[in-house]
Amino acid sequence: MQRMAKSAKAAKTKAVVYDPPARGFPHLAVLFWSDGSVLRAEPCASVKHGEKMITAIAKGFEQIASATRRKR
Repeated sequence: MQRMAKSAKAAKTKAVVYDPPARGFPHLAVLFWSDGSVLRAEPCASVKHGEKMITAIAKGFEQIASATRRKR
């Protein structure tokens, strides 16, 4: 089962935490651009951990975008 992370509100991104494909594999947190290309993918211990990871990654991108806008 895959779950969309609520925190992927960064500009034009979507995020999913995928369940492991088989026993012994980790969950996978994936942040996608709006065109479907992968921005970042990270293994994680659980759905909850993956959602926290996506939140942190999205906040980092938002901070970079905000700093870039201020420099203009």
